[in-house]
Amino acid sequence: MTYRGFVVRNRMAGASLQRDGLCAAAAMGLALLGLWTAIALPAPPQLFPQQDKLEHFLAFGALAALVSVHARRMAGRLAAIGALTLIVEIGQAALTTTRQASWPDVFAGLLGVLFAAGAIQLWREVRKLAAPTTLRAA
Repeated sequence: MTYRGFVVRNRMAGASLQRDGLCAAAAMGLALLGLWTAIALPAPPQLFPQQDKLEHFLAFGALAALVSVHARRMAGRLAAIGALTLIVEIGQAALTTTRQASWPDVFAGLLGVLFAAGAIQLWREVRKLAAPTTLRAA
């Protein structure tokens, strides 16, 4: 390994770390915004029964998609978002008088995380298969 290769590789690792940090900051900001809206705003009008399950599925799915699009190793990040679904429900029970915690909400959030992770992984595999391959001359 040459010195130049070492520098280039370290710069690439630094860019990846910086991108992961920005992505984590954006995800944390979205999570805090979601928690703030759960605490400060009244519940949205209910258009159909169990609407909140769909809201949890979409919200945590979008958060997981945001985080996993740029992450190479998704397991830890997705586990953190899965834990966040539980934290949000505990926060609703402890910090509000207008909302209540619910295990089905946690389950819906976890399903959203898993669905988003599966969709991102499928997208990566399709892109990998569709990428043109190049042959190197020996």
